[in-house]
Amino acid sequence: MMYQQPTMTRAAYRPEPDRPQRPRFQLAGRRVTQEMFYAAEQGKRGGNRVFFFTLTACGDETDVAPTVCANCLGAECLGLDVVTAGPLRDIPTPTGSSRAAWHAGAWWLVARAMYPCPVCMREIVL
Repeated sequence: MMYQQPTMTRAAYRPEPDRPQRPRFQLAGRRVTQEMFYAAEQGKRGGNRVFFFTLTACGDETDVAPTVCANCLGAECLGLDVVTAGPLRDIPTPTGSSRAAWHAGAWWLVARAMYPCPVCMREIVL
C-alpha cells in the first residue's frame, strides 16, 4: 500500500522584508547627527586630527540623573574640534576663525563647531 503526503494549495507565508532603517551615526560611542559625522570624516580625510567633546553640564558619564540625556550629558549639544595647528606647548594666538583648545595634554589651534544632540533633539540657542 502506498501512502501519499497531503499537499497544501494555498500560498506559503512570506514575511514582509524589513524596512531599511535610517543609519545611526556615532563618534566616540555617542550618537551624532549626520552633519557632524560627515564634518569629522571630512576633517580626517583632509589629514587633520579631529577631537569630539561634550560639554558636561551634569557631572561625568557615571553620574547622570535619569531625567538627563545620557548622550550629551544634559548639555543639549555636542562639539567637534578640527585641528588646524598643534600640538603646542604654549597657548597659541587664535587666527581668523581658529581658536585655542586644550586636548590630549597639549594646546591646539582648532576650528570648533557645535551640533545639536540627536537624542534629545534640542536646538542650540546662542
